[in-house]
Amino acid sequence: ADYISPEKNMMQKAENYYNNQNDIVNIDFRKYVANGITKTNENRSNQRISHNFFRLLVNQAVNYVTGNSISYTHDDEKFKQYLDDFLMFDFDDNNIVWLKESRKKGKAYLHVYYDEQGNLKYAVIPSEQIIPIYKNEFRKELQQVIRYYVILGVDEQGKAVLRKKVEWWNEQEVKIFIEDSKGDFISVNIMPHWTTSIDTNPEYIESHAWGRVPFVQLFNNDEAIADLQDIKGYIDAYDIIESEFINQIADVREILIKVM
Repeated sequence: ADYISPEKNMMQKAENYYNNQNDIVNIDFRKYVANGITKTNENRSNQRISHNFFRLLVNQAVNYVTGNSISYTHDDEKFKQYLDDFLMFDFDDNNIVWLKESRKKGKAYLHVYYDEQGNLKYAVIPSEQIIPIYKNEFRKELQQVIRYYVILGVDEQGKAVLRKKVEWWNEQEVKIFIEDSKGDFISVNIMPHWTTSIDTNPEYIESHAWGRVPFVQLFNNDEAIADLQDIKGYIDAYDIIESEFINQIADVREILIKVM
């Protein structure tokens, strides 16, 4: 399955490291192996120091690129004012999130849509939720996008359960699937990219399509490799060395207190 693939596993790992949940938090320093048997020394200290170097490096790179807002010019001053008033504020904010997601996970996806009031909006979708389908082997232009995520649903007995929801986007529409109790995916809806109506006849709904998949991908580099891949080993080594040092100091202190 895609969500347990090495790529998606690395994306989740990057999210953990960005939130200072490094692999060190899963290490139990009280455990040791003797004659092939894992044992636990309950008297040993088990301090685990997680260093948030990854967040610092990602934020530093993003701030360097997005320190100044995007500047642009246009001959039509009214159109330029419209961009200022309705688009650029959200666009600048989304650029920061978009770039941060690509630095963390190697690639990021910006979803373009209209809200219920008809305003053009942008949203950065977590990269681990996306399966991109490209038009050719060069992997530059998106043909389709599959997005999957977990929602809270209700089973046949009325109990709250977690179900997977799938959105299958193409250039004209989006198909919605919901996971059932057997683990199968049932088609529940087919929708256009957006719809419009007029005040004089609100019941008449007109469907529209972008003519392309409403997702824009951003690669961190040519190989779409996340920043964590090159530095994870150094962070883990630093975490282990400092945690071991702190545990030794704590154990020696405990011994000195008992002797005194």
